Amino acid sequence: MIQQISDRAGERRPPTTTIEAEGREAVREIVAASGSVGFISRAEFGRDGRFVPLEIVGADMLMDEALICLKERTGAKLVNAFLKIARSEDLVKHR
Repeated sequence: MIQQISDRAGERRPPTTTIEAEGREAVREIVAASGSVGFISRAEFGRDGRFVPLEIVGADMLMDEALICLKERTGAKLVNAFLKIARSEDLVKHR
C-alpha cells in the first residue's frame, strides 16, 4: 500500500523505515510516538482525538477476520450449534 501511494505521487524511493505491528493499539502508539502514518480498519479506528482517519480510495483492500472461541467450549451446546450453522453456510473454513 505504501509503495502504491508513493508511486502515484511520483516518488520512486521506497520508504526508509517500516514497522509492522500486531494490533490497533500498537499501531496507534507507534504513530503517536513517531509522527508517522499507520493503517487500521475504519471499524477499529475508535475515538482518539490524536488521530485523523483518511479514507484510502482506488485500492483493493482486504481484511482477514477470524471467528474464535475457547477450545474447551467447542463442545458446548450453544457454541457447537453456532459453528454447525456457520460451517453449513460456508461462513467459516472447516478445521
